[in-house]
Amino acid sequence: MDHLDAGLKQWLITGVSFAVSLIPLVGPLISCVIDGTFVDMWNAIKSGDWGALALCAMAFVPGMKQAKIGLKLASHADDVGKASKNLRKNLIKATGKDPGRAFEAHHNLPKKFEDFFKGASKSKIDINNPKYGAWVEKGSHRSDAYAFNKEWESAIASGRVHDKDSIEAFGRELAGGYGYDVRF
Repeated sequence: MDHLDAGLKQWLITGVSFAVSLIPLVGPLISCVIDGTFVDMWNAIKSGDWGALALCAMAFVPGMKQAKIGLKLASHADDVGKASKNLRKNLIKATGKDPGRAFEAHHNLPKKFEDFFKGASKSKIDINNPKYGAWVEKGSHRSDAYAFNKEWESAIASGRVHDKDSIEAFGRELAGGYGYDVRF
């Protein structure tokens, strides 16, 4: 290294020192990718859930990954609606009954308008929360779906539904009119 000038020596020493300082992070970074921490962090950032983001960040503190996992499980223990993106699974868990394949899980707040319910209305409603679901006989469910969705489309386009209260009020009225169970 005698042939290198002092500036280049300092730059190399700094660069190597920095690279060596990152070695302890490699294991946690790899394990965070594997256990989904980065996905959790990204979802927390997108939804503005700063508490969840802080919880995810704890994974980078040595020895805190197990604490993060325990806190995460505890924080969602009674929130069945966020347990799955699958309404059928959530309804089975919430009701304790699986009616079999003769019945389908019906979204009283249709999946077709999920983005509206979550974002445009500012309500952040989770349509897969079992309180917004109902068991409906397969044939009826499929024959009613088009008209049901058209009524929602009309209510959204007219501005009749625009916030959580108006969405839930219209959802109760419409689902009740079709004879569907309403739990919200």
